[in-house]
Amino acid sequence: MEKILILSLTEQNDYALAEWRKNGVDTDITLKDCSKILRAIRRLWIKFHLPMEYIWYGDWKKTFMEYDCVLVHGTWMAEKVPHWMRKQTEKAGKKIKIIWWYWNKVVSKDNPNRVLEKDCEKWSFDIEDCKKYGMRHNTQYYFKSFQLPKEKIKYDIYFLGADGGRKNIIGNWNEKFLKMGLKTDIHIIANTITEHEPYRELLQKEKLSYQENLRHVARSKAVLEILRDGQSGQTLRALECLFYHKKLITNDVRVQEYDYYHEDNIFILGRDRLEDLPKFLEKPCAEVSKELIKRYDCKQWLERFNL
Repeated sequence: MEKILILSLTEQNDYALAEWRKNGVDTDITLKDCSKILRAIRRLWIKFHLPMEYIWYGDWKKTFMEYDCVLVHGTWMAEKVPHWMRKQTEKAGKKIKIIWWYWNKVVSKDNPNRVLEKDCEKWSFDIEDCKKYGMRHNTQYYFKSFQLPKEKIKYDIYFLGADGGRKNIIGNWNEKFLKMGLKTDIHIIANTITEHEPYRELLQKEKLSYQENLRHVARSKAVLEILRDGQSGQTLRALECLFYHKKLITNDVRVQEYDYYHEDNIFILGRDRLEDLPKFLEKPCAEVSKELIKRYDCKQWLERFNL
């Protein structure tokens, strides 16, 4: 495999970056860490495209030309990174493949058209975003190197995710699950929580670490997935279920088109009969081939970029 560097707008101790390093791929944070005040200045600096934006870039800017490929996680705060890298490589007479990758759905602040095609290849997991912006498609990925903690099953259904306009939908489904006698473990992360907030008991400001998330997955028979409006494409939750032989309950009707779909493993809300859900949860998971699971591992995911 070629020498690859992955950049992400996150913290150095991010779980995914750490796992990439375990899998032999170098990583760094796209923008260097700084104080809260400097982060505010940096945000304005980048927003208004002030000169010398590269002063905010991480240490990778000193060494990135040692790599055959640099993959940058797409966000508006890193829009100028591919162009800056391409200018440096042209000056040095170097050829480096630069990939601009959307791990999440494109949001209003992002505009892939502002990232120049002459500077990089643009890719996304979201099929509709690929069609809309003319990007190439790759699946989501997961790490088979992750180990699920050993825990006793305590819940039927687990959910973790940001509100993102979904709390009423999730709360409504949760009420239906509880009326059926199912045990749920719901964590909706919200920026603000008011006193008379609908479904307030399901909301929390504190984020869970990824290791904590995996403990909750281990304690549950199934994981609930509720897509945001307009989202299309495989999700991290679906791949967690695939890798850990957990059941998935989802409102994504397209999931039946994916190669890992099996009616004993995936329950589609709004299509499958809700009264059948308890039986679905009691059935053992259908076996999925190791080769199919391997397809979604991080290493095969990288290969699909034609590296």
